[in-house]
Amino acid sequence: MPSEPYAANDLADDPPVTGLARSRSETIQRLQVGLSGLAGMILLVSLANIILDQAREADQGAVVDGQASAGEDAGAPATDPLAEAGVVPDMPAASPSADDAQATQP
Repeated sequence: MPSEPYAANDLADDPPVTGLARSRSETIQRLQVGLSGLAGMILLVSLANIILDQAREADQGAVVDGQASAGEDAGAPATDPLAEAGVVPDMPAASPSADDAQATQP
């Protein structure tokens, strides 16, 4: 009778795994999983920090550019971008008249 490579009785000959050996191997595996999870979280937090720093730098550059262009056009009157695009009719700027100012005063 040819013997099979892994007969059922071969497993019975191995000594049973004791509680100490099982707990040691489980402890090592849990440490490996925990440390790899910790390393993964550190990498994710670092990546998020880098992205937020880049966004802050881009926002600061946009504010500086916006202030420079606003400073150049300080003498020009403010216009309505919707009126320029033709979406809404161009409305004249409402300026309080002298009659309105006297009516509001008691």
